[in-house]
Amino acid sequence: MTLESDWARFTEHDLDEATARIRRLAQILAVRLRALRDDWDADAGEEWSLRAIARHLADATDAYASRPATTKTAAPPRTT
Repeated sequence: MTLESDWARFTEHDLDEATARIRRLAQILAVRLRALRDDWDADAGEEWSLRAIARHLADATDAYASRPATTKTAAPPRTT
């Protein structure tokens, strides 16, 4: 069952704000990774090294960006 709230309608302003937040987050991540450049290959024990985390993020971003465009879906029901 699809609920009205499942359609996640948002305005152009909402899209602009979400896009800006993602860009700011990417900038913060880049600054932090550059600041820790000397520690990228430091032993992290059982955890991922900073280099492994950065590689994983880059691979995930590439995979997401290369996905085919979404297929068309039925329009949401009209509300009256």
